[in-house]
Amino acid sequence: MRVWTLPEANAAVPKVREMVEEGRATLSMLRDVEAQVDDILIVYGDGVHDPKHPAHAEAEKYAKRREELLDEMVALNLRFQALGCDVKDLDQGLVDFRSRIGTEYVYLCWKHGETSITFWHGLQGGFANRQPIPGGEIGSSLR
Repeated sequence: MRVWTLPEANAAVPKVREMVEEGRATLSMLRDVEAQVDDILIVYGDGVHDPKHPAHAEAEKYAKRREELLDEMVALNLRFQALGCDVKDLDQGLVDFRSRIGTEYVYLCWKHGETSITFWHGLQGGFANRQPIPGGEIGSSLR
């Protein structure tokens, strides 16, 4: 896994923001489509899978769109992995960048809406344990 310096991670924020926004939009569409699929199954039951069923074409349309959106989410996840960062929560827009403070591995923590990375947390700590990046460590011991 990539180890980021704070300046490198901050330089990646605009691209990460764009990817998070894309992912959130796709996730919203996926949830809408899944709700449609669920509604069709509630109304028509499993019989809708029969090609002779009057609502079969509609059900197939939503099922196909669901698969397309799931594929988009997988592709987006692969793009985040290729970039070298870790999406923790797409709804909140939480993205972590593996880094170091001294010899300790940590995550630089960015949340959608923030203009730059100003928080970090331990590898096990998560968002609830975010701490401000100390001014003296920016560019020196943060790797």
